[in-house]
Amino acid sequence: MHTPVRARGDARRTLRLAAGVAAAFVLLTGAACGGDDAESSTEGVTLSFYAWSSSTAEDAALRKAIDEYNAGHANKVNLNILPEYDTALQTALAGGSPPDVVYLNDNKLPDMAKANALEPIGDQIADGGDFYPRLREAFTYDGKFYCPPKDFSTLSSSTTPRSSPRPACNLRRLGMSSPTPPSA
Repeated sequence: MHTPVRARGDARRTLRLAAGVAAAFVLLTGAACGGDDAESSTEGVTLSFYAWSSSTAEDAALRKAIDEYNAGHANKVNLNILPEYDTALQTALAGGSPPDVVYLNDNKLPDMAKANALEPIGDQIADGGDFYPRLREAFTYDGKFYCPPKDFSTLSSSTTPRSSPRPACNLRRLGMSSPTPPSA
């Protein structure tokens, strides 16, 4: 998931542009982002954006969204899809040259917010209440909605009693019974 990192220079103009960039990603999930880019659109600001690669299809969709944004605005986004994302982000933050926009997992939000490394933009989203409450909560820290979720997953972990005897033993220790596979 993503959120802009504390902006360099005039925070208000940069945040407006960041909200516009975030809109491109939010549009991929079917939501819309508000904000007035009129002030920043004539200045030709370039934002750096760090992202990780989930798949070639997601990379292509992200590059397309960024290219479309760049083609329609004087402001530009320099997209960096990084194979060693966490290392690159930590190095940039420690070196004092963080990117302007980043993907951010919800479990990293509290530490990044406590370190004052993030600028909340959630209040600039026109329909921020349209997100599932749990997704909004995941990106809220200390009462501030920091960023829109990029996506979410319904994946879960489960055990199969026939794959190994160990999961069944662990379930019994917890006072639970092993699931019974459906009959064919």
